[in-house]
Amino acid sequence: MSLTESAKTIFFVGLSLLSFQDYKKKEVNMAALAALGFCGLLIRTADSGTQWISVLAAISVGIVMLIASCLSRGKIGAGDGWILIVGALYLELWDFLQMLINALYLTGIAGLLLLLAKKCNRKASVPFYPFLLAGYVTVLWFNGSRRLSE
Repeated sequence: MSLTESAKTIFFVGLSLLSFQDYKKKEVNMAALAALGFCGLLIRTADSGTQWISVLAAISVGIVMLIASCLSRGKIGAGDGWILIVGALYLELWDFLQMLINALYLTGIAGLLLLLAKKCNRKASVPFYPFLLAGYVTVLWFNGSRRLSE
């Protein structure tokens, strides 16, 4: 298994575990998130082909999310920003952005469906990690199908 494939597997497993925790408790274990981030940093450092400017660009998205968390007084969870920073260590910039866009679309659709079904009000919180996991799975799926067609 290549370094890239190992990184994808580690991120998938870590994000899956954190998603389950976010879904059940609406919070994540920050020590587990930090460990996942540390592994990502080690993998990126070991990869001689790392384009650090792309990594920093993706990390900046997570930083913006952390700022939004502070400005919203926690309505956007700080953990959401931290997982984006961690994800930036594992994914190429365009894959990272596609994962995020997919997650945001899915979160919006789920929130709309919950509102229409009157299962919650507009102030209810929705766990973001499971949608980020779904966004990541779609990126893996599209990348795999793209590779097969080449």
